[in-house]
Amino acid sequence: MTIRHVLGSLCGLVLVLVVALAACSSGNEPCSGAVGCACYPNSTCDQRLVCESSLCVAAGGAGGTGTGGMTAGRGGTTGAAGSTTGAGGTAGTSAGRGGTTGAAGSVSTNCTPGSAPSLLIQNSLGLAGYGTSTYYDIPHFKWFGYLSTFSYGGATIKPTGNGAFNSQPNSVCACGTVPASDNAGAGIAWNIFQLDAAYDPTTTVQARRVEGNSSIYVAFASGWMPTMRISLIASDGTNYCQGLTTEGGGFQAGFFNTACWDGSGTNFVGQDVKTFQVVVPGSASGPQTFSFCISDMGPVMFHQ
Repeated sequence: MTIRHVLGSLCGLVLVLVVALAACSSGNEPCSGAVGCACYPNSTCDQRLVCESSLCVAAGGAGGTGTGGMTAGRGGTTGAAGSTTGAGGTAGTSAGRGGTTGAAGSVSTNCTPGSAPSLLIQNSLGLAGYGTSTYYDIPHFKWFGYLSTFSYGGATIKPTGNGAFNSQPNSVCACGTVPASDNAGAGIAWNIFQLDAAYDPTTTVQARRVEGNSSIYVAFASGWMPTMRISLIASDGTNYCQGLTTEGGGFQAGFFNTACWDGSGTNFVGQDVKTFQVVVPGSASGPQTFSFCISDMGPVMFHQ
């Protein structure tokens, strides 16, 4: 064997070792929330992932269908019909409220909101219906403001309106009905940057910056349904929604979409947000009843 052949073999071996070392040195940055990464401190992960043995893994399952937000919009058609037994009543036999949409018949409109305790209500200030997020102690990370309820397209909800939770000093619970329509819905709205004033939900609502790589958490004490949604309402009024596919967990803001029922809209990017919503959207497949209580919600990985 010649010296040239020996040198050629040695050069090839060195090149293989360099490539192997480069491959081993990559990908060692710590991460959290994403698939294969560590779970967040509250044992949750980003959307469509679950926390198992302290690691985030794929959960499977499809997102919710229907519409969300405070104004009617296009909805999906694959959602399952809700129960026809209302909280405190049974299915009716006449046309539902709204009259011209949905299948014949409606669910009962009689319901009594639950009373599960909520970490949102800041009882130390004595202000019923004013929520403060609990995950962070850093002031500029917190969300704080008054809560209210809303409905559209013939849906009903209790308690009703702005300042609805003044009569619920220890809970954030709502119940009601949604007719068989893709353009109906009801839910809870939370102003995320609103200074408190004793029992006065009309205080000016400001906007807080939310980045696309932020994560938002919501947890239910009872009544979660897989067809529910959460929404970010930007300061310009744009509604970015996300299917609430798990009963409790973190959802990355960058996956919220203006048409979350099929993903055909625009994804959320960093911008000012005024309101966070939990929505029960309608579906043309059938009317629904709902009765749920939220135990906590807010930012869990908040970036500015």
